[in-house]
Amino acid sequence: MLSRMKKLFLILLIVLFFPPLLTVKAETTQTQESENSIAALVDGKPIFWSQVEAQMTTLNMMYQNLSGSLSDEEIAEKKLKAKSEILDKLIEQLVVQNKLASLGFIVTDEIKTQAEESYQSTVKVIEDYVKKSYPDISKEDLEETAQWILSNQGLSKESIVESAIQNALFDAYKKQIEDETDRMDESAVKAYYNSLYSEQKESFSNDINLYEQALLSGKPVIFRPVETRVIKQLSIPFDDDVIDLINQLNAYGSKDEAEKMRMDQYDRISAKLNQTMDRLKSGESFDALIEEFSEGSDAVNYVSEQSTRFSEEFKNAAMSIETLGQFSEPIKTAYGYLILCWDATLEAADPVAFEDVRADLESLLSEFNCNRAIADQKMQWLKEANIEIFEDGLK
Repeated sequence: MLSRMKKLFLILLIVLFFPPLLTVKAETTQTQESENSIAALVDGKPIFWSQVEAQMTTLNMMYQNLSGSLSDEEIAEKKLKAKSEILDKLIEQLVVQNKLASLGFIVTDEIKTQAEESYQSTVKVIEDYVKKSYPDISKEDLEETAQWILSNQGLSKESIVESAIQNALFDAYKKQIEDETDRMDESAVKAYYNSLYSEQKESFSNDINLYEQALLSGKPVIFRPVETRVIKQLSIPFDDDVIDLINQLNAYGSKDEAEKMRMDQYDRISAKLNQTMDRLKSGESFDALIEEFSEGSDAVNYVSEQSTRFSEEFKNAAMSIETLGQFSEPIKTAYGYLILCWDATLEAADPVAFEDVRADLESLLSEFNCNRAIADQKMQWLKEANIEIFEDGLK
């Protein structure tokens, strides 16, 4: 059985690494409704301070850890601001929920099924993270710990399912807005193309890293200052718990012990590395091996002769691959090995042809217009709603 302190630590880690949990509406039971003070009324429907406090759990833990670096007054100010922002978000959610109901968006069987799957997925995420930290935990303790973590966040199966349903209804509304949004005319797309080209030419010419970051982001790139190789990475890392231990040894000043462990790990994974190289040389797909050894991660980088953000070994390995589609010799990293594959080439372009990026630009502009329309509509709904806030709970 995990101790309460370990459970609280897991809560902090899980919410930090899986922030969508913070967006799930906290549950308020009938008993709580009768005992808790009301934070706000939205068209007659209550939001309780208990719902706000449930979403403050992790933030309170974080602020407690800051008690040595911030004054009590500073922490109190931050908590007050956080509570106010959470309440505003809950009000907005309830306004949208009420409006979608009035517009006739209904809960279908498909939505109910997806909401149930959302709950199961949430539980699995928590259980997987707990098992990663405590691999020997029993099934019974694992299930109990996952439910305890959810409960401590003010969540339940019912509240998670309900939030998933409301998200699905809002997605249906968003799809309707997207369908109603006019297709972008060519003059607007061309104007955006020209503006983006001017902006990118100035910034990318001065900083090659900005160019490579834009490629990594997946956003349209209109100006390519240099010929660039698309490099896929196959990772053969140390085990996660070993990496954690090496970092801990370094943090506590045991650098010799950390280095010894690192060398031992290189030896431990050398057989796997050699096997992987043999399989590549025999013609197995690089992508298939990425899927097998890198847990499906699609690790891609962009490398040119002007790149400055890589180690010399990495850059040399990427640029010395002789033939498109071929792979490098293994590169030793701080936590394992990398094998690189030259997957494609992006030619220098000043600018990239309009037709080559037109579809992407249209999609971006349409998304922007859709999001703006939704934001404007939400603002209008908030203005029309009868909202009363009881601010005593903010003190």
